Amino acid sequence: MRSIHVVMCGRYAANRDTGTLTEVFKIDTVSSDVLAANFNISPTSKSYVVKTNEKNTRSLEVMTWGLVPSWAKDDSMSAKMCNARFETVDQKPSFKSAFSKKRCIVPMDGYYEWFRPINVSEKKQPYFIHAKNNPVLAVAGIFEIWRNPDVRAEIKEIHSFSILTTEAKLGLEKIHDRMPVLVPDKNWSAWLDPELQDKNEIRALLVSPPEGYFEFYKIGSEVNNAKNNGAQLINPLPKS
Repeated sequence: MRSIHVVMCGRYAANRDTGTLTEVFKIDTVSSDVLAANFNISPTSKSYVVKTNEKNTRSLEVMTWGLVPSWAKDDSMSAKMCNARFETVDQKPSFKSAFSKKRCIVPMDGYYEWFRPINVSEKKQPYFIHAKNNPVLAVAGIFEIWRNPDVRAEIKEIHSFSILTTEAKLGLEKIHDRMPVLVPDKNWSAWLDPELQDKNEIRALLVSPPEGYFEFYKIGSEVNNAKNNGAQLINPLPKS
């Protein structure tokens, strides 16, 4: 049975310490904010992203998952802006400026997806999806900096991001019809370069991984509650 479309990607795991991320992504500057391992990151949560800073070097920064466009009146739309469709990202008012000039990489250990049978009376089955032979998924993201127009507000600005998604393939379509877009390591520098603004050249940087890149398996229902956390969330269910 095929799955029915639901929001993707809605949760992911990030257990990588800053030392590991610095080594993998050749980071020059690390945020002073230190995040604990989080095996159940949900929209509006804080997470690490990799970007190019003003000195044209790579930095690891903490941002909010759920993009707030720079022109927004407030940050109320953040939770609904966690994903951007790769097919239309350069056309949507909320995303096109960021796609042109503010691209980032979102490091993940892996992400969660829920298979929903056509029979809605059957429970959705969560899966954990990760790279078979790589410790970190380098997911394509875009970011924005929103400055609060209310000068009296406690929060002056928000740095936020969205994850790019595309049509699922490589076997993942059996679970869900969408999947995150990955940035091949050979294209990291170009993807992060704000000077590269030709949308066709940018799109050409994001190519599908090879067959067998992903591994996925069923996990327990504890992940369904965003308040639950811990490494046990990604443990595979016993094979029946």
